[in-house]
Amino acid sequence: MKKDKLLGRVHKNSQVGLFTLPKINEMSENPGFKQVLASHEDEYKNIYYGAERLTDKHPLLDMSAFAKFRTRTMLNMNTITDKSSSHLAEMLVMGSTAGVIDMKKSLRKYPDAPKASRELAQTLLSIEEKNIEVMKQFL
Repeated sequence: MKKDKLLGRVHKNSQVGLFTLPKINEMSENPGFKQVLASHEDEYKNIYYGAERLTDKHPLLDMSAFAKFRTRTMLNMNTITDKSSSHLAEMLVMGSTAGVIDMKKSLRKYPDAPKASRELAQTLLSIEEKNIEVMKQFL
């Protein structure tokens, strides 16, 4: 069986969320916002482990140390002067929008991916779209 590239994209996107959300949660002082972030983190965990369960002999790649460093640096730079829930929500809307774009493009690029991978990608796409709507209440 050839490598499932769509599943790789799903895994990567969920991993970015799992890396980012706890860091943003640490920055927030708003209990309601923190609760929403914890819920979103649980959704990304379900997708991430769902991708892990679907993989076969081709291991899924983890975020590189450089990607983690770059993400952490960008988070820190973007929150130096503003750690308000509104600003953090804005950052998350932009991240989820990037996730929506990537999932839509990936679903179109890999139409022959296994059905389970396509379903997981579609679930992630729906989660990203829902997360954008939820974050709007904090803007």
